[in-house]
Amino acid sequence: MDYTVSSFLELHGALEHFKSGDYLFRGVYNTDYKLIPKIGRQSGCDLFEYEYSIMKQFRRLAVPFLDKTPQNEWEILAIAQHHGLPTRLLDWTKNPIVATYFAVNKQHDSDSIIYVINSSNLDSNIDYNFEPYVYEEDDNEVKLFEPDHVTQRIVAQDGLFTVHNNPLLPLEENEDIEIEKIRINGNCRNTIKQTLDFYGIHKASLFPGLDGITEYLEGTIKAPNSKE
Repeated sequence: MDYTVSSFLELHGALEHFKSGDYLFRGVYNTDYKLIPKIGRQSGCDLFEYEYSIMKQFRRLAVPFLDKTPQNEWEILAIAQHHGLPTRLLDWTKNPIVATYFAVNKQHDSDSIIYVINSSNLDSNIDYNFEPYVYEEDDNEVKLFEPDHVTQRIVAQDGLFTVHNNPLLPLEENEDIEIEKIRINGNCRNTIKQTLDFYGIHKASLFPGLDGITEYLEGTIKAPNSKE
C-alpha cells in the first residue's frame, strides 16, 4: 500500500503501519529516482571490469586511513559504498526518521519518496569467503547485507544494504521484491526538515566527523544581514 502525506503528523501516521515487522527504509528526494545501485548507472563499460578495478584501487588507497582493518572484501565494499564509490550495494536504514532526512534534506520543489521493503523476505546468507564482484544479468537475486565491521557513519544512520546481483535492474522492476512507498508532498519538505532538525536529525548527527559538522553549520547559521 502507498501513502501520500503533507505534514510531519501525517508522515508519522503512515510510518505507524510499519511498526511491526522487519522493515527497511530508503528516502530519495526526487520521485523520478530509480532504485538502482550507483554502479548500475554507469553506461558504455564492462561493469565487472570497472567494479573490480575501482575496488582494487580503493582497497589500496583507503585501507591505510581506516581505524580498523576490514576482515574481507564485503566489509571493504560496505565502506566504499558509504563513502560514495559506485558499487552494487544500495543503502537502506532500519530507522524511518533517518530515511525521512534523506528524502527532504535537499532544496527541491518536487515530491519526495520513502521506499519501504520487508527485510524478512530477503536472503541474508552471505558467503564472506566469496568475492562479491561477480554478476549475471539473468540472475536478479537481491540479498540483505548487514556488515559486522561498521563505520561511525553506518552506526549513526542505522544502515545496512541490499546486494544486487544484477545492478542494472531497478528494484521496482524486480518481481520478487514487494515495495511500498510514502510520498511526501513537495510543499511540506522544508517544514519536515525543520522538525527533524529540532529532534536532532541533521547532517552533523548522521555524518559524524568534521565534514558533517561544517556542512551542517554552513547550512544553518547565516552571516549577519545575509540575504539568503
